[in-house]
Amino acid sequence: MRVTRASEGAAIPRIFGRLRVGGNIIWATDFREEYTETRQGNGGKGGGIVVEVYSYFASIAVAIATGRIGGVGRLWADGSAFDVPGAVWRLHRGTETQMPDPFIQATMGAGLAPGYRGTTCVVFENLPLAIFANRLPPLSFEV
Repeated sequence: MRVTRASEGAAIPRIFGRLRVGGNIIWATDFREEYTETRQGNGGKGGGIVVEVYSYFASIAVAIATGRIGGVGRLWADGSAFDVPGAVWRLHRGTETQMPDPFIQATMGAGLAPGYRGTTCVVFENLPLAIFANRLPPLSFEV
C-alpha cells in the first residue's frame, strides 16, 4: 500500500501503464478553521443550549509522478473511494508548460507560485476534514 507522505528529497516515480501511488505533499497552507454556533431548545428564560461546531479544512498539493500522465482513474482517502461532498481538486498533468495552480497563485501572490513543471500533481482546495476525524487522510491515486 502506498500512502501520502511529506518528506524532503523523496523520489517521485515515473509511471508507465496503470499504477496506484501515494504521492508526496509538496505545498500546503495552515488548516483553516470555521466556527458556527446555534441555539437549541426553548427561547424562554435561560435560552436553551448553545451548540458550538468547529470545522477544519486543508489546502494541499500532492506530487504523484514525474512527467506527463494520461489521467487519474480513481482516488482513495483512508483506503476508501474518495467521496467528499464539497471537495474541490484539480489535476495538473505534468507538462513542461504547466502554469501555477490558480489557488496556489492566489494564496502566494502573483508571480510567486511555482508551476511544478514536469511534475504531475493534484491540488486540493479547502478539503473538508470532518469525515477524516479532522486530519489529513492518507491519499492514493490510480495513475
